[in-house]
Amino acid sequence: MLDENQQQQVLGWMREWFVKNDACPMCGNRHWEAGNVVVAPTADVDTRTVLPIEAGPSIPMVQMCCATCGYIMLLDGRRIGLLPGVPQGI
Repeated sequence: MLDENQQQQVLGWMREWFVKNDACPMCGNRHWEAGNVVVAPTADVDTRTVLPIEAGPSIPMVQMCCATCGYIMLLDGRRIGLLPGVPQGI
């Protein structure tokens, strides 16, 4: 779960990068809430299996939830700078 500082960091990043339109694509609301950081497992297309997270590259994603309709968008946590030791904007 993101702490208050991390949530503010994500919301600040959104304000900086969503210059043209920060509206929810479903309902048009402009109020977002930062959720958890999630990591999707990597799939091996050749064998049609899901690899353990330790086995391959994965992207930590931050959930951004529309406060009105519940639409969720995922943002790359590395680019926002949420991960210690990972350069921001890679």
